[in-house]
Amino acid sequence: MEVRQILVVEDDRDVRLALVEALELEGFTVASASHGEEAIDLLRRTATLPRVVLLDLMMPVLDGFGVVAEMRKVPAWARVPVYILTADGRVDEAVVAPPVIGLLKKPVRLLDLLARLDDLCP
Repeated sequence: MEVRQILVVEDDRDVRLALVEALELEGFTVASASHGEEAIDLLRRTATLPRVVLLDLMMPVLDGFGVVAEMRKVPAWARVPVYILTADGRVDEAVVAPPVIGLLKKPVRLLDLLARLDDLCP
């Protein structure tokens, strides 16, 4: 059976922990980072890349835009699908370009998130 690994990158501790817990209860293996630089460090050190990255946009240290820019520089990382998570109503589908495959507005509805993840992590 293939591992359904997800990387959650979210600076809000409560949101991050809630996402991790909910996804683990659904059978996913979840790694998490509290900001973009930590996420890039995790990607560098991992033996198995995540199947999907759930990425907040507005974070300290390195924001979501910076994470996407770094992911584009490494061919293996650039193939990992990214869903942007944001509460910013001004962000629209215009930010969706590979490796970003979609935008989820916060608060994220768990059923919507799971439906998208099931397509990528059967």
